[in-house]
Amino acid sequence: MKHTFIQLSLIISLFILGGCAIICEKEEPNPDPIGINKNGFKVVISQAPETPDASLACRVILIGDAGKVDANDQIMESLGNWGDVEPDKTCVVFLGDNVYPIGFANRYHDEEDTFRGRLDILKHQIDSTHAKKIFVPGNHDWAKDCFGGKEAVLNLQKAIDMHSHHNAEIQPRDARPGPVRIPLLKPQGPEQKGVSLIILDTQWWLNWLPYWRDAKLEDTKESVIEELKKALDESSDDHVILVSHHPLKTSGKHGGYHAACYAPFLRAIGKSQDTKARRYKDMVSQLTTTMSETHPLIYAGGHDHSLQVMTAEAVDYELVSGAGSIEKITAVDARDDTVYARSAAGFMVVDFFRENGKSSIKLSVVEPEQAPYDKSCKKEHVPMPRRVQEKLITDKPPTI
Repeated sequence: MKHTFIQLSLIISLFILGGCAIICEKEEPNPDPIGINKNGFKVVISQAPETPDASLACRVILIGDAGKVDANDQIMESLGNWGDVEPDKTCVVFLGDNVYPIGFANRYHDEEDTFRGRLDILKHQIDSTHAKKIFVPGNHDWAKDCFGGKEAVLNLQKAIDMHSHHNAEIQPRDARPGPVRIPLLKPQGPEQKGVSLIILDTQWWLNWLPYWRDAKLEDTKESVIEELKKALDESSDDHVILVSHHPLKTSGKHGGYHAACYAPFLRAIGKSQDTKARRYKDMVSQLTTTMSETHPLIYAGGHDHSLQVMTAEAVDYELVSGAGSIEKITAVDARDDTVYARSAAGFMVVDFFRENGKSSIKLSVVEPEQAPYDKSCKKEHVPMPRRVQEKLITDKPPTI
């Protein structure tokens, strides 16, 4: 299928609360725009966000793996700053692993794990912003991909439902796989498309024992794909953001990359949560084939604890935004299709603008703090992978 490209501005917004960002091996970010253009795709590095104006029609915030936050968490503070600018136009999607280490399983991980502690972690996320909040289950919410996972997700649902008056919900519900389609913005003619979220619980797909996942007997992988096709068809007049916990691809730990302090052979054949695992590859193959028929704007996941923007074939852009917990940040490398990758805590913001009958889209990568690299490496900061740096200082478009 021939791709339909849209005008998308990617704003890499770095909010540094102590020290300067390391970009292109310079002590400070380059204040001048750095152009990388391919069919209307432009990358600009900026230190501060632009103040939204009346043309902002819809904002979607994507943050994953935020299940280890506390009351003084700077990520949640920054999330609130972005979410509360236009809360009635904003939807925050928490991309899974909302409570570490085993979600709301009916057992405790260790002596420090308490039910009250789990509720506090969840409440910090719910209270972060007045905007609409949607929580997607991740593998840790499914009791870390272990027995009792379905019950853990249902318990998470009960906990979120207790705070429904705070504009929070879980999707899909009842430990089912989805997809769930949520229209966020109505289309206004061919030049102003609408915006729809399509939500999947990909951990349902990856559970290796069927009875761990089957909330409803009618749910099968085949039915999920058929329902996904219907949801995509219903969104033909919209920009579609398809969200789940697991990315389709990643240059982080779950994609096989490790820093020197790791033994790379540990994931050579792929654990069940890695992209090389058989069940994972099957899921990616079927989702990719299905999406290629309609070509959504974005597929976003978390899972790897970094920030990544990549071009793709089945969708315009694939995002990994799994950096919601400062303590969990891990290594990241660059692929040939990587536009941006960074081992830092933060989240992503997709803004849709309408003005004078036209529309535009902006993607901001927000890094409120230079979070540490994996502690076992004993490094306080790691710059962007060199291949990403090279792309940011040349006029060459990213390789697809």
